[in-house]
Amino acid sequence: MQQFSSILIGAVGGLVVGLGASVRWGDDLGAALSSPNFATLLAGLGGATIGSIISYLTARQSSKLTLDRDARARFAEERSQALSVMVTTMQLANRLHTLNLKLKDAVKGEDGDAWQKLQAAPDESIVPLTFDPKDLVPFVDQKSGELIHRLFLLADRTRSIESSFNVYGRLRLEFEDYILPFSKHLPGDALLTSFPDDQLTVARYRINQLNGLIDQMRDYCARDLDDAKSIIDELNAAYRDRFGETGAFQLAMDGPDPNQSAS
Repeated sequence: MQQFSSILIGAVGGLVVGLGASVRWGDDLGAALSSPNFATLLAGLGGATIGSIISYLTARQSSKLTLDRDARARFAEERSQALSVMVTTMQLANRLHTLNLKLKDAVKGEDGDAWQKLQAAPDESIVPLTFDPKDLVPFVDQKSGELIHRLFLLADRTRSIESSFNVYGRLRLEFEDYILPFSKHLPGDALLTSFPDDQLTVARYRINQLNGLIDQMRDYCARDLDDAKSIIDELNAAYRDRFGETGAFQLAMDGPDPNQSAS
Protein backbone atom coordinates (compact mmCIF):
# COMPACT_ATOMS: atom_id res chain seq x y z
CA MET A 1 0.00 0.00 0.00
CA GLN A 2 2.92 2.36 0.73
CA GLN A 3 4.31 1.83 -2.79
CA PHE A 4 0.87 2.46 -4.33
CA SER A 5 0.65 5.75 -2.41
CA SER A 6 3.96 6.80 -3.94
CA ILE A 7 2.55 6.19 -7.42
CA LEU A 8 -0.53 8.24 -6.61
CA ILE A 9 1.58 11.09 -5.25
CA GLY A 10 3.67 11.04 -8.43
CA ALA A 11 0.58 11.24 -10.61
CA VAL A 12 -0.89 14.12 -8.59
CA GLY A 13 2.44 15.91 -8.71
CA GLY A 14 2.49 15.61 -12.49
CA LEU A 15 -1.03 17.05 -12.69
CA VAL A 16 -0.10 19.99 -10.45
CA VAL A 17 2.96 20.76 -12.56
CA GLY A 18 0.86 20.61 -15.73
CA LEU A 19 -1.77 23.01 -14.37
CA GLY A 20 0.89 25.37 -13.06
CA ALA A 21 2.55 25.47 -16.42
CA SER A 22 -0.73 26.27 -18.14
CA VAL A 23 -1.47 29.16 -15.78
CA ARG A 24 2.05 30.53 -15.84
CA TRP A 25 2.73 30.57 -19.53
CA GLY A 26 -0.75 30.58 -21.10
CA ASP A 27 -0.29 31.01 -24.86
CA ASP A 28 3.41 30.47 -24.50
CA LEU A 29 2.78 26.93 -23.27
CA GLY A 30 3.95 25.49 -26.55
CA ALA A 31 7.23 27.29 -26.21
CA ALA A 32 7.53 26.18 -22.63
CA LEU A 33 6.93 22.55 -23.61
CA SER A 34 9.76 22.73 -26.09
CA SER A 35 12.04 24.18 -23.42
CA PRO A 36 15.02 21.98 -22.43
CA ASN A 37 14.27 22.72 -18.76
CA PHE A 38 10.71 21.40 -19.04
CA ALA A 39 11.89 18.27 -20.86
CA THR A 40 14.31 17.59 -18.02
CA LEU A 41 11.56 18.08 -15.43
CA LEU A 42 9.20 15.79 -17.33
CA ALA A 43 11.84 13.08 -17.62
CA GLY A 44 12.48 13.26 -13.87
CA LEU A 45 8.79 12.92 -13.02
CA GLY A 46 8.38 10.00 -15.40
CA GLY A 47 11.39 8.22 -13.97
CA ALA A 48 10.09 8.66 -10.42
CA THR A 49 6.69 7.26 -11.38
CA ILE A 50 8.15 4.23 -13.16
CA GLY A 51 10.50 3.62 -10.23
CA SER A 52 7.57 3.69 -7.82
CA ILE A 53 5.67 1.19 -9.95
CA ILE A 54 8.66 -1.18 -10.08
CA SER A 55 9.20 -0.89 -6.30
CA TYR A 56 5.53 -1.66 -5.66
CA LEU A 57 5.54 -4.75 -7.88
CA THR A 58 8.82 -5.99 -6.37
CA ALA A 59 7.54 -5.58 -2.81
CA ARG A 60 4.29 -7.32 -3.70
CA GLN A 61 6.14 -10.31 -5.22
CA SER A 62 8.50 -10.48 -2.23
CA SER A 63 5.53 -10.50 0.16
CA LYS A 64 3.89 -13.36 -1.76
CA LEU A 65 7.10 -15.39 -1.67
CA THR A 66 7.39 -14.83 2.08
CA LEU A 67 3.81 -15.95 2.66
CA ASP A 68 4.35 -19.06 0.52
CA ARG A 69 7.55 -19.90 2.40
CA ASP A 70 5.84 -19.46 5.77
CA ALA A 71 2.94 -21.66 4.68
CA ARG A 72 5.33 -24.44 3.60
CA ALA A 73 7.20 -24.16 6.90
CA ARG A 74 3.95 -24.42 8.90
CA PHE A 75 2.86 -27.42 6.83
CA ALA A 76 6.18 -29.19 7.43
CA GLU A 77 6.07 -28.43 11.16
CA GLU A 78 2.49 -29.70 11.53
CA ARG A 79 3.37 -32.86 9.60
CA SER A 80 6.30 -33.46 11.95
CA GLN A 81 4.03 -32.94 14.97
CA ALA A 82 1.44 -35.35 13.56
CA LEU A 83 4.09 -38.00 12.91
CA SER A 84 5.30 -37.65 16.50
CA VAL A 85 1.78 -38.35 17.78
CA MET A 86 1.38 -41.35 15.48
CA VAL A 87 4.74 -42.88 16.38
CA THR A 88 4.03 -42.49 20.11
CA THR A 89 0.63 -44.15 19.61
CA MET A 90 2.33 -47.02 17.78
CA GLN A 91 4.80 -47.45 20.63
CA LEU A 92 1.97 -47.56 23.17
CA ALA A 93 0.10 -50.12 21.08
CA ASN A 94 3.23 -52.27 20.75
CA ARG A 95 3.80 -52.24 24.51
CA LEU A 96 0.21 -53.27 25.13
CA HIS A 97 0.46 -55.95 22.46
CA THR A 98 3.56 -57.47 24.10
CA LEU A 99 2.02 -57.43 27.58
CA ASN A 100 -1.23 -58.87 26.23
CA LEU A 101 0.57 -61.87 24.73
CA LYS A 102 2.37 -62.59 28.01
CA LEU A 103 -0.83 -62.34 30.04
CA LYS A 104 -2.84 -64.52 27.65
CA ASP A 105 -0.11 -67.17 27.70
CA ALA A 106 -0.22 -67.16 31.52
CA VAL A 107 -3.93 -67.92 31.75
CA LYS A 108 -4.03 -70.34 28.82
CA GLY A 109 -4.31 -74.07 29.52
CA GLU A 110 -4.60 -76.08 32.69
CA ASP A 111 -0.93 -76.80 33.43
CA GLY A 112 -0.45 -74.86 36.66
CA ASP A 113 -1.54 -71.51 38.06
CA ALA A 114 -1.06 -68.32 36.06
CA TRP A 115 1.57 -67.00 38.49
CA GLN A 116 3.72 -70.09 37.84
CA LYS A 117 3.81 -69.38 34.09
CA LEU A 118 4.11 -65.60 34.12
CA GLN A 119 7.68 -64.95 35.18
CA ALA A 120 8.45 -61.27 35.55
CA ALA A 121 10.91 -59.05 37.33
CA PRO A 122 10.36 -55.37 38.11
CA ASP A 123 11.96 -53.11 35.51
CA GLU A 124 12.27 -49.51 36.66
CA SER A 125 14.17 -48.54 33.50
CA ILE A 126 10.99 -48.39 31.41
CA VAL A 127 10.25 -44.76 30.55
CA PRO A 128 6.50 -43.97 30.44
CA LEU A 129 5.27 -42.67 27.10
CA THR A 130 3.15 -39.55 26.85
CA PHE A 131 2.06 -36.94 24.31
CA ASP A 132 3.34 -33.39 24.00
CA PRO A 133 0.17 -31.23 23.81
CA LYS A 134 1.65 -28.99 21.08
CA ASP A 135 2.11 -32.05 18.83
CA LEU A 136 -1.67 -32.53 18.82
CA VAL A 137 -2.26 -29.20 17.01
CA PRO A 138 -2.65 -30.82 13.53
CA PHE A 139 -5.51 -32.96 14.85
CA VAL A 140 -7.43 -30.14 16.54
CA ASP A 141 -10.80 -29.42 14.96
CA GLN A 142 -14.45 -29.50 15.97
CA LYS A 143 -14.54 -33.33 15.92
CA SER A 144 -11.19 -34.08 17.54
CA GLY A 145 -11.99 -33.51 21.21
CA GLU A 146 -12.83 -37.15 21.95
CA LEU A 147 -9.82 -38.46 20.00
CA ILE A 148 -7.39 -36.23 21.91
CA HIS A 149 -8.97 -37.29 25.21
CA ARG A 150 -8.56 -40.96 24.24
CA LEU A 151 -4.90 -40.43 23.33
CA PHE A 152 -4.08 -39.06 26.77
CA LEU A 153 -6.19 -41.77 28.39
CA LEU A 154 -4.33 -44.46 26.41
CA ALA A 155 -0.98 -43.14 27.66
CA ASP A 156 -2.24 -43.07 31.27
CA ARG A 157 -3.69 -46.58 31.09
CA THR A 158 -0.57 -48.03 29.50
CA ARG A 159 1.55 -46.47 32.23
CA SER A 160 -0.81 -47.92 34.85
CA ILE A 161 -0.60 -51.45 33.40
CA GLU A 162 3.20 -51.25 33.17
CA SER A 163 3.29 -50.09 36.78
CA SER A 164 1.04 -53.00 37.81
CA PHE A 165 3.33 -55.39 35.92
CA ASN A 166 6.27 -54.07 37.94
CA VAL A 167 4.30 -54.55 41.16
CA TYR A 168 3.49 -58.11 40.11
CA GLY A 169 7.17 -58.78 39.37
CA ARG A 170 8.23 -57.50 42.80
CA LEU A 171 5.57 -59.55 44.61
CA ARG A 172 6.47 -62.67 42.67
CA LEU A 173 10.16 -62.35 43.54
CA GLU A 174 9.22 -61.89 47.19
CA PHE A 175 7.01 -64.99 47.01
CA GLU A 176 9.83 -67.03 45.47
CA ASP A 177 12.05 -66.07 48.41
CA TYR A 178 9.21 -67.01 50.77
CA ILE A 179 8.63 -70.51 49.36
CA LEU A 180 12.29 -71.42 48.90
CA PRO A 181 12.71 -72.91 52.42
CA PHE A 182 9.69 -75.16 51.77
CA SER A 183 10.87 -76.39 48.37
CA LYS A 184 13.25 -79.02 47.01
CA HIS A 185 14.70 -79.58 43.56
CA LEU A 186 13.42 -82.38 41.34
CA PRO A 187 14.95 -83.82 38.17
CA GLY A 188 14.53 -81.46 35.23
CA ASP A 189 15.16 -78.34 37.32
CA ALA A 190 11.65 -78.40 38.79
CA LEU A 191 10.68 -77.49 42.34
CA LEU A 192 8.38 -79.35 44.68
CA THR A 193 6.92 -77.09 47.34
CA SER A 194 5.15 -78.34 50.43
CA PHE A 195 3.85 -75.79 52.93
CA PRO A 196 3.49 -76.63 56.59
CA ASP A 197 0.01 -76.24 58.03
CA ASP A 198 0.80 -72.95 59.73
CA GLN A 199 1.85 -71.40 56.39
CA LEU A 200 -0.99 -72.62 54.18
CA THR A 201 -3.20 -69.58 54.72
CA VAL A 202 -0.39 -67.11 54.02
CA ALA A 203 0.74 -69.03 50.95
CA ARG A 204 -2.76 -69.25 49.50
CA TYR A 205 -3.35 -65.53 50.12
CA ARG A 206 -0.16 -64.59 48.26
CA ILE A 207 -0.92 -66.96 45.39
CA ASN A 208 -4.42 -65.50 45.03
CA GLN A 209 -2.92 -62.02 45.10
CA LEU A 210 -0.59 -62.83 42.19
CA ASN A 211 -3.27 -64.58 40.13
CA GLY A 212 -5.69 -61.72 40.81
CA LEU A 213 -3.21 -59.20 39.49
CA ILE A 214 -2.73 -61.27 36.34
CA ASP A 215 -6.48 -61.49 35.71
CA GLN A 216 -6.90 -57.76 36.27
CA MET A 217 -4.01 -56.82 33.99
CA ARG A 218 -5.23 -59.22 31.30
CA ASP A 219 -8.71 -57.67 31.22
CA TYR A 220 -7.43 -54.08 31.19
CA CYS A 221 -4.69 -54.79 28.68
CA ALA A 222 -7.07 -56.45 26.21
CA ARG A 223 -9.49 -53.50 26.52
CA ASP A 224 -6.77 -50.88 26.03
CA LEU A 225 -5.18 -52.75 23.13
CA ASP A 226 -8.51 -52.76 21.30
CA ASP A 227 -8.85 -49.03 21.93
CA ALA A 228 -5.29 -48.45 20.69
CA LYS A 229 -6.12 -50.22 17.41
CA SER A 230 -9.25 -48.08 17.03
CA ILE A 231 -7.26 -44.90 17.71
CA ILE A 232 -4.68 -45.93 15.11
CA ASP A 233 -7.44 -46.20 12.47
CA GLU A 234 -8.78 -42.75 13.40
CA LEU A 235 -5.31 -41.20 13.33
CA ASN A 236 -4.64 -42.67 9.88
CA ALA A 237 -7.88 -41.15 8.58
CA ALA A 238 -7.20 -37.76 10.20
CA TYR A 239 -3.64 -37.74 8.85
CA ARG A 240 -4.81 -38.46 5.29
CA ASP A 241 -7.49 -35.76 5.53
CA ARG A 242 -4.99 -33.17 6.74
CA PHE A 243 -1.96 -33.93 4.58
CA GLY A 244 -3.38 -35.78 1.57
CA GLU A 245 -0.92 -37.53 -0.73
CA THR A 246 1.93 -35.57 0.85
CA GLY A 247 1.34 -37.53 4.04
CA ALA A 248 2.03 -40.98 2.63
CA PHE A 249 2.30 -42.63 6.05
CA GLN A 250 0.12 -45.18 7.79
CA LEU A 251 0.22 -47.08 11.07
CA ALA A 252 -0.51 -50.80 11.26
CA MET A 253 -0.19 -53.48 13.92
CA ASP A 254 2.36 -56.12 12.94
CA GLY A 255 0.75 -59.42 12.00
CA PRO A 256 -2.13 -61.33 13.57
CA ASP A 257 -2.27 -62.27 17.22
CA PRO A 258 -0.81 -65.81 17.43
CA ASN A 259 -3.02 -66.54 20.45
CA GLN A 260 -6.25 -65.44 18.81
CA SER A 261 -7.38 -68.97 17.91
CA ALA A 262 -6.56 -70.23 21.39
CA SER A 263 -8.54 -67.60 23.26
